Amino acid sequence: MGYFGNSSEGEPFEEDCATCPLGEYPCPIAGVQLEFNYVSCNNKIGRDILNRFITQGSKGEYIGCQMKRFVVEIAGPQFATLVFPEMKEKP
Repeated sequence: MGYFGNSSEGEPFEEDCATCPLGEYPCPIAGVQLEFNYVSCNNKIGRDILNRFITQGSKGEYIGCQMKRFVVEIAGPQFATLVFPEMKEKP
């Protein structure tokens, strides 16, 4: 889920934010995570909301923020691959 128990767990999320196409603009996903991270830990609805935005593996490791997926859906894959070269399809 999108809950990070300490700053070390949240570092990959923050690093991912640094490459976000929103740049200096406020990110709604980062805002929700910062505002509700702690209170959502023991709240099913809060956890479900964070889980939709921030993907973590079975051991709690950070996998990715959904903002990049949203960019692909909204702006299209051509724009997304310009912003996120790692998203180019493999041959």
